[in-house]
Amino acid sequence: MKKLLGRLSKMEYTIEQVKSERDSLIKDIANLRMQRDDLRKECDELIVSNHKIIQDNAKLQQQKEHYKEIWGSLRKEYFESYKRDISLPTHERNVVKEQQKLSFLYMMDILEDTTHLQEFLDEMEDE
Repeated sequence: MKKLLGRLSKMEYTIEQVKSERDSLIKDIANLRMQRDDLRKECDELIVSNHKIIQDNAKLQQQKEHYKEIWGSLRKEYFESYKRDISLPTHERNVVKEQQKLSFLYMMDILEDTTHLQEFLDEMEDE
């Protein structure tokens, strides 16, 4: 009889231990589910953010190409006018040079923002 009571008390202890572990596992599972849901939300936010970055990058790339075209045409125009004006007499050449300097300064004012944009785009490409 003592042996039987000893076994029953051990079984009760084991049953309580199993119940305690089960409750602990249930809490762990609930916590893991909450973490999973938080990670899913964060993932969705990152996907949306990534999509916006891709769109912005595409727009910046288009602007970059547009500004490259502008810069190329302005440089071409400047050098063509320089070649054309080099054959002029000295006085007229000085006047033309002064006009070219002013137009070049104007061009640089226009393209100053594009230079910063170009640097930004180059940094984006490096990343």
